[in-house]
Amino acid sequence: MVKRKEIKQVTLGSIQYVHDPQAAEKWFALYLECLHEKIMNSSSKIDEQTYIENEEGGGD
Repeated sequence: MVKRKEIKQVTLGSIQYVHDPQAAEKWFALYLECLHEKIMNSSSKIDEQTYIENEEGGGD
């Protein structure tokens, strides 16, 4: 039996072309979500604060 390593981070490179329009929309939404998280984490590090996202969606 092969022991698998746990992946703690996912890196999104670049997507050059997606044939399916619905798949392209999903990739774009995922990209925006990743970008938003990175920006919020980076800005909170600059301000020396911890970013905690409101799971219920009422914080924006």
